[in-house]
Amino acid sequence: MVNSNLLTINRQLKAYNSKNLEEFIVNFSEDIKVYEFPEKLLYEGKEQFRLFYSQRFLNSNLLNCIINNRIILNEIIVDHEIIHGIIENPVEVIVLYSFKNNLIFRIDFLK
Repeated sequence: MVNSNLLTINRQLKAYNSKNLEEFIVNFSEDIKVYEFPEKLLYEGKEQFRLFYSQRFLNSNLLNCIINNRIILNEIIVDHEIIHGIIENPVEVIVLYSFKNNLIFRIDFLK
């Protein structure tokens, strides 16, 4: 049986790498919250989320995310990501994606 959250996370990664904002946004809940670990709220709600990523996609021609490692546990997926195209050197982060109803409702970035 395929984990439906895994399908969602793979869809959002594909959309991110192709900078397709509409295909990217549909993978997140209306009340999405994004944190810098442990509890620094960066933005919340789909409109703030959309605004942030529309600028990221527009301003980052070489944007690309590679998953170095992935852990799946119940309603959480943890990715070790290497992101190119944000700054000159690749950015390495751990990202915790929390799911509800097959949508991502919380993201925690560990830098």
